[in-house]
Amino acid sequence: MGRKNKPSKQVDFIRIGGIFFIVLSIVLFGEVDTVEAESNKDTLVYTSTESVLDKSYEELIDSLDQDMFADYFSTLEMGHSYIIPGLDKTNIRNEKVCSGMIPQGICVAGEYLIISAYDKSHMVTNSALHKSQYKQKSVLYVMDVESRQYLTTITLDTTCHVGALAYNPDDEIIYVADSANGVVQRLSLEGIKACVESGNDAGEDVLEFDFEAIDTMGYTPSFLAYYQDYLYVGQFARMNPKELFSNQMVVFDQNGVLIEQDTITIPHYAQGVAFADWKEETYMLISASYGRNKPAALSVYLMENQDDGSLQRKRKVGKFACPNMSEDIDIQGDSLYTCYESASNFYRLSLDNNGESSNVVDRIMVSSVKKTIAKIVTGDAERYIERITELPIQYMEHGIVRMDVDDRRRLFLRLS
Repeated sequence: MGRKNKPSKQVDFIRIGGIFFIVLSIVLFGEVDTVEAESNKDTLVYTSTESVLDKSYEELIDSLDQDMFADYFSTLEMGHSYIIPGLDKTNIRNEKVCSGMIPQGICVAGEYLIISAYDKSHMVTNSALHKSQYKQKSVLYVMDVESRQYLTTITLDTTCHVGALAYNPDDEIIYVADSANGVVQRLSLEGIKACVESGNDAGEDVLEFDFEAIDTMGYTPSFLAYYQDYLYVGQFARMNPKELFSNQMVVFDQNGVLIEQDTITIPHYAQGVAFADWKEETYMLISASYGRNKPAALSVYLMENQDDGSLQRKRKVGKFACPNMSEDIDIQGDSLYTCYESASNFYRLSLDNNGESSNVVDRIMVSSVKKTIAKIVTGDAERYIERITELPIQYMEHGIVRMDVDDRRRLFLRLS
Protein backbone atom coordinates (compact mmCIF):
# COMPACT_ATOMS: atom_id res chain seq x y z
CA MET A 1 0.00 0.00 0.00
CA GLY A 2 2.96 2.33 0.84
CA ARG A 3 4.31 2.02 -2.72
CA LYS A 4 1.01 3.22 -4.18
CA ASN A 5 1.13 6.48 -2.18
CA LYS A 6 4.60 7.54 -3.49
CA PRO A 7 3.55 8.66 -6.99
CA SER A 8 0.89 11.00 -5.63
CA LYS A 9 3.54 12.79 -3.53
CA GLN A 10 5.67 13.27 -6.67
CA VAL A 11 2.69 14.65 -8.54
CA ASP A 12 1.98 17.08 -5.70
CA PHE A 13 5.60 18.21 -5.77
CA ILE A 14 5.47 18.82 -9.55
CA ARG A 15 2.15 20.64 -9.26
CA ILE A 16 3.46 22.90 -6.47
CA GLY A 17 6.62 23.57 -8.47
CA GLY A 18 4.58 24.47 -11.55
CA ILE A 19 2.40 26.92 -9.62
CA PHE A 20 5.52 28.51 -8.10
CA PHE A 21 7.04 28.93 -11.60
CA ILE A 22 3.89 30.59 -12.97
CA VAL A 23 3.66 32.97 -10.00
CA LEU A 24 7.35 33.84 -10.34
CA SER A 25 6.92 34.50 -14.07
CA ILE A 26 3.99 36.82 -13.48
CA VAL A 27 5.92 38.76 -10.83
CA LEU A 28 9.06 39.09 -12.94
CA PHE A 29 7.62 39.52 -16.44
CA GLY A 30 3.86 40.00 -16.24
CA GLU A 31 3.49 38.52 -19.74
CA VAL A 32 2.16 34.99 -19.34
CA ASP A 33 -1.30 35.83 -20.69
CA THR A 34 0.18 37.76 -23.64
CA VAL A 35 2.45 34.90 -24.67
CA GLU A 36 -0.42 32.46 -24.49
CA ALA A 37 -2.64 34.75 -26.62
CA GLU A 38 0.08 35.12 -29.25
CA SER A 39 0.55 31.36 -29.32
CA ASN A 40 -3.19 30.84 -29.91
CA LYS A 41 -3.16 33.49 -32.63
CA ASP A 42 -0.41 31.64 -34.47
CA THR A 43 -2.58 28.51 -34.61
CA LEU A 44 -5.62 30.25 -36.14
CA VAL A 45 -6.70 29.20 -39.62
CA TYR A 46 -6.84 32.08 -42.06
CA THR A 47 -8.95 32.41 -45.19
CA SER A 48 -6.87 31.48 -48.24
CA THR A 49 -6.15 34.33 -50.65
CA GLU A 50 -3.89 32.73 -53.27
CA SER A 51 -4.93 31.48 -56.70
CA VAL A 52 -6.10 27.86 -56.47
CA LEU A 53 -5.13 27.48 -60.13
CA ASP A 54 -1.64 28.85 -59.45
CA LYS A 55 -1.92 31.00 -62.59
CA SER A 56 -1.23 34.61 -63.36
CA TYR A 57 -3.93 36.68 -65.05
CA GLU A 58 -2.31 36.15 -68.46
CA GLU A 59 -1.96 32.41 -67.89
CA LEU A 60 -5.61 32.20 -66.88
CA ILE A 61 -6.74 33.91 -70.09
CA ASP A 62 -4.52 31.61 -72.16
CA SER A 63 -6.08 28.54 -70.48
CA LEU A 64 -9.60 29.44 -71.65
CA ASP A 65 -11.18 28.62 -75.02
CA GLN A 66 -9.77 31.34 -77.26
CA ASP A 67 -12.26 31.02 -80.10
CA MET A 68 -15.40 30.66 -78.02
CA PHE A 69 -14.64 33.61 -75.72
CA ALA A 70 -13.00 35.97 -78.22
CA ASP A 71 -15.77 38.58 -77.88
CA TYR A 72 -15.60 38.35 -74.09
CA PHE A 73 -11.81 38.82 -74.08
CA SER A 74 -12.15 41.98 -76.18
CA THR A 75 -14.24 43.62 -73.42
CA LEU A 76 -11.97 42.81 -70.46
CA GLU A 77 -10.02 45.40 -68.53
CA MET A 78 -6.87 43.35 -69.00
CA GLY A 79 -4.99 42.61 -65.80
CA HIS A 80 -7.75 44.03 -63.60
CA SER A 81 -9.21 41.19 -61.53
CA TYR A 82 -9.67 39.98 -57.95
CA ILE A 83 -8.53 36.53 -56.80
CA ILE A 84 -11.58 35.05 -55.06
CA PRO A 85 -10.72 34.37 -51.39
CA GLY A 86 -11.68 31.24 -49.49
CA LEU A 87 -11.82 28.83 -52.42
CA ASP A 88 -9.40 26.48 -50.69
CA LYS A 89 -10.01 27.33 -47.03
CA THR A 90 -12.37 29.73 -45.28
CA ASN A 91 -12.08 30.84 -41.67
CA ILE A 92 -15.46 30.41 -39.97
CA ARG A 93 -15.73 32.54 -36.82
CA ASN A 94 -12.08 31.97 -35.85
CA GLU A 95 -12.84 28.43 -34.75
CA LYS A 96 -13.05 26.14 -37.77
CA VAL A 97 -12.00 25.83 -41.38
CA CYS A 98 -14.34 25.16 -44.30
CA SER A 99 -13.06 23.86 -47.64
CA GLY A 100 -16.43 23.68 -49.38
CA MET A 101 -17.38 27.33 -49.93
CA ILE A 102 -18.83 28.23 -53.35
CA PRO A 103 -18.82 31.91 -54.42
CA GLN A 104 -22.13 33.31 -55.61
CA GLY A 105 -23.05 36.97 -55.19
CA ILE A 106 -21.07 40.14 -55.72
CA CYS A 107 -21.53 43.86 -55.22
CA VAL A 108 -19.45 47.00 -54.85
CA ALA A 109 -20.47 48.87 -51.71
CA GLY A 110 -18.56 52.07 -51.08
CA GLU A 111 -14.88 51.21 -50.74
CA TYR A 112 -15.54 47.48 -50.58
CA LEU A 113 -16.02 44.68 -53.08
CA ILE A 114 -18.11 42.00 -51.35
CA ILE A 115 -18.47 38.36 -52.41
CA SER A 116 -20.99 35.94 -50.88
CA ALA A 117 -20.46 32.18 -50.60
CA TYR A 118 -22.28 29.15 -49.22
CA ASP A 119 -21.02 25.79 -47.97
CA LYS A 120 -21.41 22.56 -49.92
CA SER A 121 -18.88 20.36 -48.11
CA HIS A 122 -21.67 18.35 -46.46
CA MET A 123 -22.52 17.00 -49.95
CA VAL A 124 -19.04 15.65 -50.70
CA THR A 125 -18.86 12.03 -51.90
CA ASN A 126 -15.25 12.09 -53.13
CA SER A 127 -12.71 11.26 -50.43
CA ALA A 128 -10.38 14.00 -51.71
CA LEU A 129 -12.00 16.34 -49.20
CA HIS A 130 -13.34 15.55 -45.77
CA LYS A 131 -17.12 15.58 -45.71
CA SER A 132 -18.57 17.95 -43.12
CA GLN A 133 -21.23 16.58 -40.85
CA TYR A 134 -23.13 19.85 -40.88
CA LYS A 135 -23.59 22.63 -43.40
CA GLN A 136 -21.56 25.62 -42.27
CA LYS A 137 -22.94 29.13 -42.20
CA SER A 138 -22.66 31.28 -45.31
CA VAL A 139 -20.05 34.02 -45.48
CA LEU A 140 -19.09 37.32 -47.05
CA TYR A 141 -15.54 37.94 -48.27
CA VAL A 142 -14.68 41.64 -48.10
CA MET A 143 -12.01 43.15 -50.36
CA ASP A 144 -10.75 46.66 -50.95
CA VAL A 145 -12.18 47.68 -54.32
CA GLU A 146 -9.22 49.93 -55.18
CA SER A 147 -6.21 47.95 -53.95
CA ARG A 148 -7.92 44.58 -54.64
CA GLN A 149 -6.61 43.31 -51.29
CA TYR A 150 -8.51 40.83 -49.11
CA LEU A 151 -9.70 42.40 -45.83
CA THR A 152 -11.80 39.92 -43.84
CA THR A 153 -14.38 37.13 -43.82
CA ILE A 154 -17.77 37.75 -42.24
CA THR A 155 -19.93 34.85 -41.07
CA LEU A 156 -23.64 35.44 -41.70
CA ASP A 157 -26.51 34.23 -39.54
CA THR A 158 -27.77 31.88 -42.25
CA THR A 159 -26.81 28.75 -44.19
CA CYS A 160 -28.76 29.77 -47.29
CA HIS A 161 -27.50 29.92 -50.89
CA VAL A 162 -26.76 33.70 -50.72
CA GLY A 163 -27.09 33.67 -54.50
CA ALA A 164 -26.75 37.40 -55.06
CA LEU A 165 -25.91 40.75 -53.52
CA ALA A 166 -27.00 44.29 -54.39
CA TYR A 167 -26.16 47.67 -52.89
CA ASN A 168 -28.40 50.66 -52.21
CA PRO A 169 -25.98 53.62 -52.01
CA ASP A 170 -28.64 56.06 -50.82
CA ASP A 171 -29.45 54.16 -47.63
CA GLU A 172 -26.12 52.26 -47.50
CA ILE A 173 -27.92 48.91 -47.41
CA ILE A 174 -26.67 45.62 -48.83
CA TYR A 175 -29.37 43.24 -50.06
CA VAL A 176 -28.79 39.48 -49.76
CA ALA A 177 -30.83 36.92 -51.70
CA ASP A 178 -32.20 34.31 -49.29
CA SER A 179 -33.82 31.74 -51.59
CA ALA A 180 -34.26 29.21 -48.76
CA ASN A 181 -36.73 31.46 -46.95
CA GLY A 182 -38.12 33.33 -49.97
CA VAL A 183 -36.98 36.73 -48.73
CA VAL A 184 -34.37 39.40 -49.39
CA GLN A 185 -32.30 40.05 -46.28
CA ARG A 186 -30.73 43.43 -45.54
CA LEU A 187 -27.41 44.43 -43.98
CA SER A 188 -26.09 47.89 -43.18
CA LEU A 189 -22.78 49.00 -44.64
CA GLU A 190 -21.96 50.25 -41.15
CA GLY A 191 -22.01 46.64 -39.89
CA ILE A 192 -19.62 45.58 -42.65
CA LYS A 193 -17.26 48.44 -41.79
CA ALA A 194 -17.24 47.45 -38.12
CA CYS A 195 -16.18 43.92 -39.03
CA VAL A 196 -13.38 45.20 -41.26
CA GLU A 197 -12.14 47.73 -38.72
CA SER A 198 -11.96 45.07 -35.99
CA GLY A 199 -8.73 43.89 -37.62
CA ASN A 200 -9.68 40.21 -37.41
CA ASP A 201 -9.53 37.77 -40.31
CA ALA A 202 -12.95 36.56 -39.14
CA GLY A 203 -15.00 37.69 -36.17
CA GLU A 204 -16.00 35.34 -33.39
CA ASP A 205 -19.71 36.10 -33.84
CA VAL A 206 -22.11 35.87 -36.74
CA LEU A 207 -23.30 39.11 -38.33
CA GLU A 208 -27.02 39.57 -37.78
CA PHE A 209 -29.24 41.07 -40.47
CA ASP A 210 -30.06 44.66 -39.51
CA PHE A 211 -33.54 45.15 -40.90
CA GLU A 212 -36.75 43.29 -41.48
CA ALA A 213 -36.49 41.04 -44.52
CA ILE A 214 -38.37 41.87 -47.72
CA ASP A 215 -41.01 39.23 -48.40
CA THR A 216 -40.80 38.39 -52.12
CA MET A 217 -44.42 37.22 -52.19
CA GLY A 218 -43.82 33.58 -53.10
CA TYR A 219 -41.14 34.44 -55.63
CA THR A 220 -37.77 32.75 -55.06
CA PRO A 221 -35.01 35.40 -54.99
CA SER A 222 -31.99 34.01 -56.86
CA PHE A 223 -30.39 37.22 -58.12
CA LEU A 224 -30.81 40.94 -57.44
CA ALA A 225 -30.07 44.41 -58.74
CA TYR A 226 -30.74 47.83 -57.23
CA TYR A 227 -31.19 50.64 -59.74
CA GLN A 228 -32.64 54.12 -59.23
CA ASP A 229 -34.79 53.40 -56.15
CA TYR A 230 -36.04 50.00 -57.35
CA LEU A 231 -34.99 46.47 -56.37
CA TYR A 232 -35.17 43.94 -59.20
CA VAL A 233 -35.50 40.31 -58.10
CA GLY A 234 -34.99 37.36 -60.44
CA GLN A 235 -35.45 33.63 -60.02
CA PHE A 236 -33.11 31.02 -61.46
CA ALA A 237 -35.12 28.61 -63.59
CA ARG A 238 -34.39 25.73 -65.92
CA MET A 239 -36.36 25.26 -69.12
CA ASN A 240 -39.33 23.80 -67.30
CA PRO A 241 -42.74 25.31 -68.16
CA LYS A 242 -44.16 24.02 -64.89
CA GLU A 243 -41.90 26.22 -62.80
CA LEU A 244 -43.61 29.22 -61.30
CA PHE A 245 -42.20 32.50 -62.68
CA SER A 246 -39.86 30.36 -64.79
CA ASN A 247 -38.53 33.28 -66.83
CA GLN A 248 -39.80 36.40 -65.10
CA MET A 249 -38.22 39.07 -62.93
CA VAL A 250 -40.26 41.19 -60.51
CA VAL A 251 -39.76 44.71 -59.18
CA PHE A 252 -40.02 46.14 -55.65
CA ASP A 253 -39.85 49.77 -54.60
CA GLN A 254 -37.36 50.96 -51.99
CA ASN A 255 -39.85 50.16 -49.22
CA GLY A 256 -40.10 46.54 -50.30
CA VAL A 257 -43.54 46.88 -51.90
CA LEU A 258 -44.13 44.68 -54.94
CA ILE A 259 -45.02 46.52 -58.14
CA GLU A 260 -47.29 43.90 -59.60
CA GLN A 261 -47.59 45.25 -63.13
CA ASP A 262 -43.82 45.36 -63.70
CA THR A 263 -42.87 41.80 -64.63
CA ILE A 264 -39.80 41.53 -66.87
CA THR A 265 -39.11 38.57 -69.14
CA ILE A 266 -35.61 37.13 -68.67
CA PRO A 267 -33.70 34.15 -70.12
CA HIS A 268 -33.63 30.74 -68.45
CA TYR A 269 -30.61 29.83 -66.33
CA ALA A 270 -30.17 33.50 -65.33
CA GLN A 271 -27.68 33.95 -62.46
CA GLY A 272 -27.11 37.69 -62.20
CA VAL A 273 -28.49 41.02 -63.41
CA ALA A 274 -27.21 44.60 -63.59
CA PHE A 275 -28.25 47.87 -65.26
CA ALA A 276 -26.13 50.42 -67.11
CA ASP A 277 -26.59 53.69 -68.99
CA TRP A 278 -24.92 54.11 -72.39
CA LYS A 279 -25.52 56.75 -75.07
CA GLU A 280 -28.64 58.09 -73.33
CA GLU A 281 -30.19 54.63 -73.16
CA THR A 282 -30.54 52.16 -70.28
CA TYR A 283 -29.52 48.54 -70.74
CA MET A 284 -30.06 45.40 -68.70
CA LEU A 285 -27.22 42.87 -68.62
CA ILE A 286 -27.91 39.28 -67.56
CA SER A 287 -25.42 36.55 -66.73
CA ALA A 288 -26.77 33.05 -67.46
CA SER A 289 -25.11 29.67 -67.01
CA TYR A 290 -25.87 26.04 -66.29
CA GLY A 291 -23.51 23.07 -66.10
CA ARG A 292 -19.80 22.59 -65.52
CA ASN A 293 -18.88 22.06 -69.15
CA LYS A 294 -21.20 24.49 -70.92
CA PRO A 295 -20.25 28.07 -71.76
CA ALA A 296 -22.12 30.82 -69.95
CA ALA A 297 -23.72 33.76 -71.75
CA LEU A 298 -23.97 37.49 -71.20
CA SER A 299 -27.15 38.95 -72.71
CA VAL A 300 -27.95 42.64 -73.21
CA TYR A 301 -31.45 44.16 -73.40
CA LEU A 302 -32.55 47.69 -74.21
CA MET A 303 -34.89 49.02 -71.52
CA GLU A 304 -37.53 51.76 -71.37
CA ASN A 305 -38.95 53.78 -68.48
CA GLN A 306 -42.41 53.13 -67.08
CA ASP A 307 -44.73 55.81 -65.72
CA ASP A 308 -43.78 54.84 -62.15
CA GLY A 309 -40.06 55.24 -62.88
CA SER A 310 -39.20 51.56 -63.00
CA LEU A 311 -37.78 49.86 -66.08
CA GLN A 312 -39.39 47.50 -68.57
CA ARG A 313 -37.72 45.44 -71.25
CA LYS A 314 -37.99 46.95 -74.74
CA ARG A 315 -36.05 44.46 -76.85
CA LYS A 316 -33.13 42.07 -76.76
CA VAL A 317 -29.94 43.44 -78.31
CA GLY A 318 -27.79 40.30 -78.33
CA LYS A 319 -25.39 38.12 -76.35
CA PHE A 320 -21.98 36.46 -76.40
CA ALA A 321 -20.34 33.51 -74.66
CA CYS A 322 -18.47 33.78 -71.33
CA PRO A 323 -16.45 31.22 -69.35
CA ASN A 324 -18.48 28.44 -67.72
CA MET A 325 -20.35 28.84 -64.45
CA SER A 326 -20.67 32.62 -64.32
CA GLU A 327 -22.75 33.78 -61.37
CA ASP A 328 -23.74 37.21 -60.09
CA ILE A 329 -22.68 40.46 -61.80
CA ASP A 330 -22.47 44.08 -60.68
CA ILE A 331 -21.77 47.38 -62.41
CA GLN A 332 -19.99 50.43 -61.01
CA GLY A 333 -19.14 53.17 -63.47
CA ASP A 334 -17.70 51.55 -66.59
CA SER A 335 -16.69 48.37 -64.75
CA LEU A 336 -18.69 45.15 -65.03
CA TYR A 337 -17.75 42.66 -62.29
CA THR A 338 -18.48 38.96 -62.87
CA CYS A 339 -18.25 36.23 -60.23
CA TYR A 340 -17.46 32.59 -61.14
CA GLU A 341 -18.04 29.43 -59.09
CA SER A 342 -16.08 26.98 -61.30
CA ALA A 343 -12.88 27.17 -59.21
CA SER A 344 -14.50 26.08 -55.94
CA ASN A 345 -13.09 22.83 -54.59
CA PHE A 346 -16.46 21.17 -55.06
CA TYR A 347 -16.63 21.74 -58.83
CA ARG A 348 -12.95 22.04 -59.73
CA LEU A 349 -12.08 18.73 -58.06
CA SER A 350 -15.42 17.00 -58.74
CA LEU A 351 -16.01 16.23 -55.08
CA ASP A 352 -19.40 14.79 -55.95
CA ASN A 353 -17.92 12.59 -58.70
CA ASN A 354 -20.02 14.32 -61.37
CA GLY A 355 -17.09 15.62 -63.42
CA GLU A 356 -14.63 18.48 -63.10
CA SER A 357 -15.53 21.96 -64.31
CA SER A 358 -13.83 23.26 -67.46
CA ASN A 359 -12.74 26.77 -68.49
CA VAL A 360 -12.15 27.37 -64.80
CA VAL A 361 -11.90 30.94 -63.49
CA ASP A 362 -10.78 31.66 -59.92
CA ARG A 363 -11.09 35.43 -60.13
CA ILE A 364 -13.68 38.17 -60.20
CA MET A 365 -13.24 39.33 -63.79
CA VAL A 366 -13.70 42.98 -64.72
CA SER A 367 -14.99 44.12 -68.13
CA SER A 368 -15.73 47.50 -69.66
CA VAL A 369 -19.47 48.16 -69.75
CA LYS A 370 -19.10 50.40 -72.80
CA LYS A 371 -17.09 47.81 -74.70
CA THR A 372 -19.55 45.08 -73.73
CA ILE A 373 -22.65 46.89 -74.94
CA ALA A 374 -20.90 48.27 -78.03
CA LYS A 375 -19.58 44.83 -78.93
CA ILE A 376 -23.04 43.29 -78.80
CA VAL A 377 -24.75 46.19 -80.60
CA THR A 378 -22.08 46.23 -83.32
CA GLY A 379 -22.09 42.46 -83.55
CA ASP A 380 -25.83 42.43 -84.22
CA ALA A 381 -25.45 45.23 -86.75
CA GLU A 382 -22.75 43.33 -88.62
CA ARG A 383 -24.86 40.20 -88.76
CA TYR A 384 -27.84 42.20 -89.98
CA ILE A 385 -25.76 43.96 -92.64
CA GLU A 386 -24.34 40.66 -93.83
CA ARG A 387 -27.87 39.40 -94.30
CA ILE A 388 -29.33 42.44 -96.08
CA THR A 389 -26.35 42.88 -98.40
CA GLU A 390 -27.27 39.55 -99.90
CA LEU A 391 -30.52 41.14 -101.10
CA PRO A 392 -30.70 42.74 -104.56
CA ILE A 393 -29.75 46.42 -104.66
CA GLN A 394 -32.81 48.48 -105.44
CA TYR A 395 -32.88 51.79 -107.28
CA MET A 396 -35.25 54.46 -108.63
CA GLU A 397 -37.94 52.94 -110.80
CA HIS A 398 -41.07 54.59 -112.24
CA GLY A 399 -40.42 57.68 -110.12
CA ILE A 400 -40.25 55.71 -106.83
CA VAL A 401 -37.05 56.00 -104.73
CA ARG A 402 -35.85 52.62 -103.50
CA MET A 403 -33.44 52.29 -100.55
CA ASP A 404 -30.10 50.80 -101.46
CA VAL A 405 -27.92 48.72 -99.13
CA ASP A 406 -26.03 51.71 -97.71
CA ASP A 407 -29.32 53.44 -96.86
CA ARG A 408 -30.57 50.35 -95.05
CA ARG A 409 -27.29 50.08 -93.18
CA ARG A 410 -27.44 53.68 -92.02
CA LEU A 411 -31.07 53.33 -90.99
CA PHE A 412 -30.34 50.23 -88.95
CA LEU A 413 -27.36 51.75 -87.15
CA ARG A 414 -29.29 54.94 -86.41
CA LEU A 415 -32.16 52.97 -84.88
CA SER A 416 -29.74 50.84 -82.85
